[in-house]
Amino acid sequence: MNVFAHPSSKQKKIYTAMLLLGLAALIVTGFLISLHLKPAEVGSFCNLDDYWNCDRVNKSTFAELMGIPVSYLGFAFYSLLTILIVGLIKGVDFQKRLKPITPSLLLAANAVFSSAGAVYLLFLEAPFLGNLTALALVKTILFIFCYLIILKKFYSNKSSTTVFLAFLSILTLFGVNFSLYLTDIELFVLEAICLFCLTQQILIIFITGLNFYALKESNHG
Repeated sequence: MNVFAHPSSKQKKIYTAMLLLGLAALIVTGFLISLHLKPAEVGSFCNLDDYWNCDRVNKSTFAELMGIPVSYLGFAFYSLLTILIVGLIKGVDFQKRLKPITPSLLLAANAVFSSAGAVYLLFLEAPFLGNLTALALVKTILFIFCYLIILKKFYSNKSSTTVFLAFLSILTLFGVNFSLYLTDIELFVLEAICLFCLTQQILIIFITGLNFYALKESNHG
C-alpha cells in the first residue's frame, strides 16, 4: 500500500527550510497586498526613485490578473504551499485524505494545468516584448518540457511521498515561471523594479531548488 512515510531527520530539515522560506514569502506578499490597497498619493518607503519604485509596479494595470490582484494570488499560492509543506513535515498521508484522487492523478492534473498556464502567460506577455518574444516562447517550451518530464518520470512511482513531491516540483516551477513573467513585465514594460516583488521572486527560486533536492532524496530513499 502506498502511504506517506514519516520523513527522515534529513528530509525534515529540507522541509523546514522550505517552510521558513514559504513563510517569508507569505510575509512579503502580505506586504505587497497592503501596498496595493494603500492610496497612491500616500506613497511607499520602497519608492527609492523612478526605477526602484514599488508603486509603479504594484499599482500598474499589470498588478491584476483577470481582475484579481497578483499579490492576492501570490498570498493564496504561498498559503497553499505552506500547508502542504507542514503536511510533509508531519508525515500526513495525503493519499488517504485525498481519496478518491490519487497523488499520480494530482500530478497529471497539475502538469496539464501548469502547461496551460505557461501558454496563457506567454499570451499575456508576448504583445509587449517585441524582439524578445522568441525568448519568451523558448522559456515557455522549456517549462512545459520540464512539467512533462516530471510527470513521465514520477507518475508511476511506488512511493506516494515521491509522487507528491513531484507534484510540488511542478507547482513551485510554475511559481518560478509566473515570477519570470512578472520580471519581464517589470523590466521591459514598466521599466521599474519593486524590491519586495524581487524578494518574492528570489524566494520561490530557492524553495523550488530545495523541493527538487527533497524529491531527489525521496526518490533515492
